[in-house]
Amino acid sequence: MNLAKDSPEYKLFSDLTSDEPVDADKTKGWISLDKVKFETGKSNLAPGSDGQLKSIVQAMQFSPNSHIKIGGYTDNTGTDEANMRVSTARAKTTAEKIISMGVEANRVTYEGYGSQHPVCPPNDTEECRTANRRVDVKVTKK
Repeated sequence: MNLAKDSPEYKLFSDLTSDEPVDADKTKGWISLDKVKFETGKSNLAPGSDGQLKSIVQAMQFSPNSHIKIGGYTDNTGTDEANMRVSTARAKTTAEKIISMGVEANRVTYEGYGSQHPVCPPNDTEECRTANRRVDVKVTKK
């Protein structure tokens, strides 16, 4: 597998294949998938997302006992209730896509976090809000 050393896919592959134990802290170890994108208020994957997800699947094939969790997020527009619904749908859509690409369903879990944990905390420009509409991945078992 040919991955750029600064890519999220490389980070995931490194986490999956290292001897380091899985970090039990639920807030640490998350990797933002920078090429998996969503429109405002939507949970369907934007064009161009499949390539990164395919790399995630390939990384998991190197560690056949591994499990991951997908975390879905939104920007700060909309109500908390709507953001939780959309973020959960984003995480579910991403998990289902990974499963459809060949990872066993019992190895992938997901959860929505709404507008919590923004990668761009001001959340005050379109560029910042776009960055916060994302999914992250975390290794939960090796």
